[in-house]
Amino acid sequence: MHLFMRSLARSRLRLYLLLILVSSMLTLVGGQPASVAAAPRYFLHHHAHAGDPYVFSEDGILYSLNATTGLINWGNNSVGNSNSTTFLDSSPTLVGRIVYIGSNDGHVYAFNATTGANIWQYPAATATPIGAVRSTPRVVSSIVYIGSEDGNVYELNATTGALIRHFGPNVATSAFDSSPAVTTVTVSKTSTTVVYIGSDDGHVYAFNATTGAQIWSFPTVGLVPVKSSPAVATVSRTQTVYVGADDGNVYAFNATTGALITGFSATTGNSVRSSPTVVTTGTPTVYVGADDGNVYAFNASTGAIIRHFAGSKGAASAFDSSPTVVGGIIYTGSNDHNVYAFNATTGATVWTFTTGDAVKSSPEVSRGIVYIGSNDGNVYAFNASNGVLRWHYTTGGPVRSTPVG
Repeated sequence: MHLFMRSLARSRLRLYLLLILVSSMLTLVGGQPASVAAAPRYFLHHHAHAGDPYVFSEDGILYSLNATTGLINWGNNSVGNSNSTTFLDSSPTLVGRIVYIGSNDGHVYAFNATTGANIWQYPAATATPIGAVRSTPRVVSSIVYIGSEDGNVYELNATTGALIRHFGPNVATSAFDSSPAVTTVTVSKTSTTVVYIGSDDGHVYAFNATTGAQIWSFPTVGLVPVKSSPAVATVSRTQTVYVGADDGNVYAFNATTGALITGFSATTGNSVRSSPTVVTTGTPTVYVGADDGNVYAFNASTGAIIRHFAGSKGAASAFDSSPTVVGGIIYTGSNDHNVYAFNATTGATVWTFTTGDAVKSSPEVSRGIVYIGSNDGNVYAFNASNGVLRWHYTTGGPVRSTPVG
């Protein structure tokens, strides 16, 4: 019965994709659209439930999958992929029963998490799109924060999608592919919500979320792009912003002033596009992957290397995936096609699993299950403790986005 249901769901998906292909090819003489029914933008097999993962594929579909079986609950093609040569790096964000995601078609979308139905999109379908959105949304106090390749950060009403404000350099050379971190700090003795984000112009920015005014910015060495997304943590009683850059460094800034943390120096052997994970229990530690084929554990106060975890193929094991640390285990993916679980204390490899292509996706660990995508087009679910494969679901394109559930 289980195999029959899986086969039926995939047959429906193949029919859906075929309808999209046929509808895009049929035209009248003179290039006008043919008078045929449009392919469905979304399909529903089952309602999603709490704990079910959501993930986006390069086939242009946002999927909801059953956490137990891996069968599809629903799919929505509204996000699409307007440029098949450009990867869609935005990942879904789940808040309550709404899923938010950006698209390189220049829109931000919100979907009903249970049914997959569209709730809103910004800008509206009749309006001019903004720049491509490869940043992942952050939702804080009913506001969606997200970066765009037009050089702006957008704040949207999480319920309606209405624009609250946008701010930034407002030029394409300052594209924000990094995803924002949003937190409250004290600026001039006033509690202030601040948005931190990296830019392709080689700067890390801090903006006042209420006014959009720039509070500070910091230039990386050589003004190389900052694709890594900032993480904010309190270490040694100081709110600190950690972020990687293409110059191979991991930076630590005072969240209020933007000054470099005195005595902190953390350098890898290649670009750092992975986003840091900061663990503050015990010895505060920053975990991050690098394109030199290592995952690093840096002392969060000094930047000293506590240990590093090597992939199986040297520099070919570049870690663009961002590590997730749960229960003393580091979970991450690598360009060497492997998903890794490392013991954070000893450095030992707990388990690995080899997929069919690079793993750019970052892992989501929920209820003892690791969910992660691969460029081989599959979404995988593993037992977190031993790496035993529970199921995999095959989409129609690479899966670089991070599942959320």
